[in-house]
Amino acid sequence: MKSLPKPTQPFIGRKSELSLIETISQTRPAILIIHGRRRIGKTSLVERAFRDETILKFEGIEGLPKKAQINAFLLQLTTYIEKFDSKNANLIKILISKISTKVGWFEILAILSEYVVNKKLVLFFEEFQWLASYDDELIGSLKYYWDNCFKDEKNLLLVLCGSSPSFMVNHVVYSKALYNRSQHELPLQQFTIYEAKQFLGRRYSNQDVMDAYLLVGGIPEYLKYLTQDSSIYLSLAANSFTKGAFFKSECSKIFISSLSQNPNYQEIVKFLSKVKFSSRDEILRHLKLESGSNTSRILDDLEISGIISKYTPYNKTAKTKLVRYEIADSYLQFFYKFVEPKIKMIDRGDFQQKPSDALPISSLDQWLGYSYERFCRNNAPLIAKILGFGAVSYTYGPYFNRASSKEDKNYQLDLVFDRKDKVVTVCEIKYTRSPISAKHAKEFLAKMDFFTPKARTIQTVLICNQAPTDEVLNGRYFDQIITLDELIS
Repeated sequence: MKSLPKPTQPFIGRKSELSLIETISQTRPAILIIHGRRRIGKTSLVERAFRDETILKFEGIEGLPKKAQINAFLLQLTTYIEKFDSKNANLIKILISKISTKVGWFEILAILSEYVVNKKLVLFFEEFQWLASYDDELIGSLKYYWDNCFKDEKNLLLVLCGSSPSFMVNHVVYSKALYNRSQHELPLQQFTIYEAKQFLGRRYSNQDVMDAYLLVGGIPEYLKYLTQDSSIYLSLAANSFTKGAFFKSECSKIFISSLSQNPNYQEIVKFLSKVKFSSRDEILRHLKLESGSNTSRILDDLEISGIISKYTPYNKTAKTKLVRYEIADSYLQFFYKFVEPKIKMIDRGDFQQKPSDALPISSLDQWLGYSYERFCRNNAPLIAKILGFGAVSYTYGPYFNRASSKEDKNYQLDLVFDRKDKVVTVCEIKYTRSPISAKHAKEFLAKMDFFTPKARTIQTVLICNQAPTDEVLNGRYFDQIITLDELIS
């Protein structure tokens, strides 16, 4: 397959993040903690924000033990001193002498603390979870040297960056060692759908942009791989179902980067990939686990990492037992549904000549419909704004209850807003290749039989990617219709 030539990508989006970093940078000395899933653009953001400054970047290396991480740190620091302060031969000799000796982070940071005196620097610790070997020793040592050295350097900014959100939140953000020490947190999210459109460029239609977003999310690196052929679909197939394909091997790397090696993490995601959603009890039964703090920690880690999410009916609190879990990461949804079952065939080269044979469009379209529902729920504030009640207080979520779940396990109204102006807005979400028909509209009305909110005006809304048929428009099944163009622009 021959890739189409692509223009050099400008730096897209991240305006609010860059503005926040600029504000933090002006309050030095400070600690900035950035976390987000693999490939989301953390390094690019830091390098863009500080492109005019001296950055000392120390990168953790996947899979290496603590001693190897320390040696790599020493070599990187030696390289920086040779580049920026070559006359400091004595310090270089000290650093080299420490390599392969029995020293810990406390001794290494002592050397670094001497070097940063009276310098304007950004100390950038990248892939911090690997640098720290998922341990608290480095964090404790940083606490000591921040209190006794770094915080006195008026031009110093310490950036701790990691692709394991659960480790970064639980061990760094909430660490008693670093807590409240000029500390700022920046959880980096994926591109919005509008930023994804900017990133992909004018060549792609709004339908293409939404397909790409539903398939791999707003992850910049992933979106690049969807532009290598004449269509999003062909690019996806070629990069998923051939030997050495990017999307085939990426899944295991996410779990290595984001979480520990506990096999239950992947087992939960595999289970959720086979159902539209699941309750906590169903997950526990599948894993043959008992409810307890360890199980809660596993689910919490997956949620903090953005791999799964949970939701409740719009009219219930977070304490309700009516909680449903689903895969939140778009790429992992796609991988476990379409790629993982065909791994052996891919390794044999069964799809090498025609990768699209592995991805039936009919199956993909049905899956995109479910993914579109999740997208709309996750972007409920945008939908409220389009509908004109963004300034009104509201709660939102899907609707289901025990009675409806007993009669039909898969029953739910896709998205409901309970507004303070005594209106309930009920949204039906459809993502199809053909116009919405009266049959679809009547199925929605049948679902409304379970829904009887008290003392509320009901507004019905259709959120779709294709314009409905005239029969639907003339039948006035819906009070308002939101199109794909409105969601993206």
